[in-house]
Amino acid sequence: MKRLLLSSILLCIVFGIYAQTTVETALPFEEGTVSFTFESSTGQNTVYYVYTAPAEQGKLLTVQTANGSATITLSEDGTYSTMISGINSGNVRIFPIKKGQKVYLAAGVYNESTVNFTAVLKDADVEGGATCGDAISATESDFFVPSYYDSKTYQTKPTFLSYACIDSGLLEMTFGSYPASLVVHEGCEGASESLAITNIGSKYVAKYAVETGKNYIVEVSLYSTPAMASFKLTHPTEGTSCDMPFIGKENNNVLPKATGKYWYQYTVGKNGFMLLASDNGLPGGNISIYKTCSDYSPYASIDGYFAIRCKVDAGATYLICIERADETGSDEMFDITVEDPKMGDSTESPIIIEAGSYTVPQYDGTYYYKVNVPEGDSRFLIVDAKAANLQNSNTSVKLYTLDNLYTPIAQGKDFIKNEVAGNTSYMIVWSCSEGLNSYSFTISYENIAQGDICSNPLPAKTGQNDLSVGAVKYCQYKTTKDGWLLIDTDITVGVSFPKSCQGYGDYDAVKVGTITKMEVTTGVDYLIKFDNIEEATHFTLSEEVYKEGESCSMAIPVEAGDTPLPENVLNHWYKYTATQDGKVTVTADILYEQSADSRKSSSVFVKSGDCSAYPVNITQTNSDGTWFEGQFVVEKDDVLLINIVTCSVQADKKLTLAIRDLLPGEACSLPIALTPGEVTFQEATRSNPVWYAISLQPGDFKVASANDFTLSLFKECNETTPLAQSNYYYDSTGESNSEYRLEYEVTAAGTYVLKLEMSYANTIVNVSGSAIVTGLDPISEGKYPVRVENNAIIVNPGDQSVNIDIYDFSGKKIQSRCISSYTSFIVPEGFYIIKIGNYIRKVIVRN
Repeated sequence: MKRLLLSSILLCIVFGIYAQTTVETALPFEEGTVSFTFESSTGQNTVYYVYTAPAEQGKLLTVQTANGSATITLSEDGTYSTMISGINSGNVRIFPIKKGQKVYLAAGVYNESTVNFTAVLKDADVEGGATCGDAISATESDFFVPSYYDSKTYQTKPTFLSYACIDSGLLEMTFGSYPASLVVHEGCEGASESLAITNIGSKYVAKYAVETGKNYIVEVSLYSTPAMASFKLTHPTEGTSCDMPFIGKENNNVLPKATGKYWYQYTVGKNGFMLLASDNGLPGGNISIYKTCSDYSPYASIDGYFAIRCKVDAGATYLICIERADETGSDEMFDITVEDPKMGDSTESPIIIEAGSYTVPQYDGTYYYKVNVPEGDSRFLIVDAKAANLQNSNTSVKLYTLDNLYTPIAQGKDFIKNEVAGNTSYMIVWSCSEGLNSYSFTISYENIAQGDICSNPLPAKTGQNDLSVGAVKYCQYKTTKDGWLLIDTDITVGVSFPKSCQGYGDYDAVKVGTITKMEVTTGVDYLIKFDNIEEATHFTLSEEVYKEGESCSMAIPVEAGDTPLPENVLNHWYKYTATQDGKVTVTADILYEQSADSRKSSSVFVKSGDCSAYPVNITQTNSDGTWFEGQFVVEKDDVLLINIVTCSVQADKKLTLAIRDLLPGEACSLPIALTPGEVTFQEATRSNPVWYAISLQPGDFKVASANDFTLSLFKECNETTPLAQSNYYYDSTGESNSEYRLEYEVTAAGTYVLKLEMSYANTIVNVSGSAIVTGLDPISEGKYPVRVENNAIIVNPGDQSVNIDIYDFSGKKIQSRCISSYTSFIVPEGFYIIKIGNYIRKVIVRN
């Protein structure tokens, strides 16, 4: 093995000359084990080596570092801009070097004094493969596959590899990284075939059957980096793998007598249905048909029989896998045929049927039947195959209208009963999966009686009502009370309340024992659906008005503090009336749960004002679980209506209400002053916004941040339509920053309020613009004179009575009264916010 020039190394070590740590004085490079010691072990240390490849031969450089933290790079001039893309695999780096190319190797370590590595050079074609005419010759030993890139289309281009086959067999192509695509063809002009790629360990393998004397071209599209590859010719036993199948033929295909899996490849000559047939059985075995070797599941399959039939396309090649479970005395034969489509194979050529008995075909598959309903009124169409005792879960029957062959109007495993219109045609589709089918089914009709269908329900009355035997019955009842509609029937009978006959789901209902009940409104016709009626029975209908707490209008009055909740299944309402201005925290310690059908879950909803208000769901979830807590800003005498719902009995649970004084920013009447420059927004949500105020004059105004926030600008607190809202501004040119931004051109001077409805904690924004009035605090404006004197806040209300509220720096209300003349409020030293009617003032009291 060649070694570095020892004289150069000795000069570095003995005389302490470390000029080799610059590109200009790089050490000459040769193969071998390299060790270099730096003067210092602090910070980044790098040594450079220079190498020029022979003019007639490209090279492949492999560098293995002794220390995994060492960095190895290769470039044309030692700079980042000319770095050569290589292959990284742990502590091994592989780089291509072109014929006659001069390169610089940089070896670096951080906070270490020595770098060690081993370098090997070998001859390689590292420039070829860009075109088919310059394809790289594939070898069994590892060879280099460069990656080519098209700067115009911004996509990788294929690299061409050639393989000259000297013996027929199975070519295994192995790549060190995953190719984006792999295509093979004979010569440069031959028909192409895409290959499946399988991950085996850290390698990626594709296989292809090759023949003696042929030259194959493989197009491999890599991602951004090159790869190492190797090609190996193998000779597996024909027929024992998907990659080396028997070539199938129409007659006398041989199935070996030994147990195992046998593969056959068959190319179809025409469109139709492919059948495999044999005079012999296949006990315990299986036949599966695939389109490619990489398919996860078969295109068609059958267990135990030579009785498979599937749709095929002309020119396509199919792979047939036959698994023999029992060894036979001799090889057996089977045939492969492709027959033309038959009646029933498609929606275009269905089998026409009427009332009577029919038999499905022998083979697994999908079969289509068209039935023409006789003239007359609507009736039930019945498809019945219960006597066949069908076993496979994939077997089914579906009924379609002819104008929608995608969505069935009825479906079942072996039985359908559905309303159909007279003088109308329908499609019946059997999906047969019994292996050997040939089972019978019957088509019949049944007149529709009142109550059999949703559109013609039976009238129901209070008290007892009769129910005749039937899968489903419908009734209708017009309610006379606001409250509950209760249906009491056998516990096995299903009861539901459809919203309409056109779908749209059911109304929420609660079943306790034999009684199913639903909330209703006076004078509404409600549908009642009964199912699972196994014998003639009856049901009892009754109405109940709401009890206290069972409806929003009958909400139970509660006060601040804890209110015990009943243990039974809840859907109760509670009403809280605020005793002061402030923020109310609503908490319920119920457990989160879902009903068995996932249609209902524990919940707490709060409405502000009255029952027509939009409900706010206060369910909260994080990694620790789900709990129920929400906060609401209220004024004195505001009403909160709270609805608590559970799915099962929960003992010792309570509703907790707590109210406190408002903090600055929690209400429009108590905003935070917004100042120009950097401002840190508080965390805000739609249900708990943060309010700001700012004095503006005509000019431009902007609030911007790289972080997401939702902000609206208003002129007054009672406005509902904002003057401006924040949006995301994306700059595709890169000339300015993409950011979240609120912008507004102010035309009228005044104090404006801003509602922050979404921001994360500690979101930093920048407030700017010529409209900002500097030196004037927006929350210090007002028409009532306020001054500080002798440790007192003095307010002059003029000649009228006003309400005064004084808050300390924490937001706690410390004074509240109505005044009509000069009034002095003695307070300790500190910062205070004074609310005078709808005006806000901010003062500082110093001793």
